[in-house]
Amino acid sequence: MYEDRGEMVSTIIVCFALSSAFAGYSSGSFYRQYFPTPREEKNSQWHKTMITTILLFPSIISIVGVILNMIAVHYDTIGALPISVILKMSAIWLFVALPLSVAGMYYVLFICTCIVCFFCFSL
Repeated sequence: MYEDRGEMVSTIIVCFALSSAFAGYSSGSFYRQYFPTPREEKNSQWHKTMITTILLFPSIISIVGVILNMIAVHYDTIGALPISVILKMSAIWLFVALPLSVAGMYYVLFICTCIVCFFCFSL
């Protein structure tokens, strides 16, 4: 099987971006277990949980990727990523993964009414 250069990495990035809704959903449902009632949730800081869910993993991967790309550019290897590819990956994260993660957490915290919201289909 012949694969184009970067095909596997592109597939992994798209799968990560599309699965970010599940990350927000699971983070919100885990958070909801600790603050099940509106009175307990009044002084909670769900914004920090959402920001941590959205930024923690991509920021670690981005820092490692930038460092490795700088090393690859320094040694003039063909494995270095062009700036256009880095901008495309950032745009995928900004316009796909970020809104899906926020939507997943918003669904659990504000739309779904049950305490442990695994698959909530009740209206």
